[in-house]
Amino acid sequence: DVQQGVDLVNYATATGRDGYGTPIPPETGTAQIGVAEPALALEKEIIDVVRGGVSVWPAPFVLWGDVIAYQVTIRNVGLGTAYDVNFTDELPPGVAYDASGDGTYTVDNPPASGSLGIPDGATGLITPKMSATIAGGGTLVAVYCVRVTSEAVPGSWLTNQAVVTGRDGAGTPIPEFNPHTNDTYPDRDSTTIRVGAPALVTHKAYYCPPCDPCAPEPIECDPCPEEPIEVSVGSP
Repeated sequence: DVQQGVDLVNYATATGRDGYGTPIPPETGTAQIGVAEPALALEKEIIDVVRGGVSVWPAPFVLWGDVIAYQVTIRNVGLGTAYDVNFTDELPPGVAYDASGDGTYTVDNPPASGSLGIPDGATGLITPKMSATIAGGGTLVAVYCVRVTSEAVPGSWLTNQAVVTGRDGAGTPIPEFNPHTNDTYPDRDSTTIRVGAPALVTHKAYYCPPCDPCAPEPIECDPCPEEPIEVSVGSP
């Protein structure tokens, strides 16, 4: 097996005889070429939460109807070119793919971009229709959205993991870790956020009528027996 950092050296020797049948001194030549292997690393993060058309990110929780925007960053940390690069994401129960979001990817080297091609409303394991090429040191960035549905249980956590795959120039799957390329970066990453529940809590307050200045005899007004309490809206 070839290894990055270990050059391939090829030797060739020519032999022959002259017209008298005498051996001609052999001549040897060499050719040397370096070996480059691709290696992939993936990072995933939540970059926005939209509620009622307005961004509320950073938010400690999501509610039914919220749209969560994810960003997946794939780096080729090796020297060789990675081919057929794609990723999967296992969506948890309670979220569905939202095609109204970006749903796109871009590559910086070689420059490329396109749609992820995931159908609206997709659930469970989603796989983009993507077969990207990333040169050594290049980066791919994908952005896509999911919508929180009524199947999400309040108080639970929405956790989903993305995993990247790819092949080298020989069509061999790129391993997650490769000591020959110093690739110790994980090819998977997950995000998690809690599901909240809308809540409206009201508290009763006392109303104190004003004293009547036109009363025939002065009277003493009683103070309010209790301070008013504010109304709070939030998620437990």
